[in-house]
Formats: sequence, structure tokens, C-alpha cells
Amino acid sequence: MKLGKNFKEEVNNLHIEGSQIVCTDKIKYLGVYVCAGRNFTLDSSCIVRKFYAAANAIYSHTMNVHEMPRLCLFESFNLPLLTYGCDGLLLPRV
Repeated sequence: MKLGKNFKEEVNNLHIEGSQIVCTDKIKYLGVYVCAGRNFTLDSSCIVRKFYAAANAIYSHTMNVHEMPRLCLFESFNLPLLTYGCDGLLLPRV
């Protein structure tokens, strides 16, 4: 993956013991995708998608449950999805 002001320039393929190392546009690190480009950018759409899927699953299966057990389920399953890797990365403000 290439980052920086010259990221669009072509580079020679890297080879290790006859195997070619392929360039990619994204690398997954701590659950967040680091994107190639001129600036350091993060793609957190996969985390948001997992969060909404888990939230909808909990909500749809607990329609007649009191609010406190539902809140405990949200905290147990959804909060870790959002906070995993936040210590290692500075997420952009939306």
C-alpha cells in the first residue's frame, strides 16, 4: 500500500523467494481499514455496518423485554464493536 504525496506513481513489484507481493488499496488494522492515498485516511464503514446489524438483531429479538436488560445487551455486544482499536487509532470526527 502506498501513502503520501507520490502515491500514484508506479513502483516495481516486490518479490520474496519467488512470491510476488501484491499492492492493495486497503489494509485492515485493529478492525479499521487504512486506505491508500495522499493523506492517512481510515474507513470505518465495516464497523458501523456490524454495529447496526448487531443493534437491529438485539432490538428485533427483544421487543417485549424491559429496557434495562436490553441496555445491558447493547452494552455487552455493541459497545465493543465501536471501541475496539480506538486506543491505537485516532478516528476522524464526523
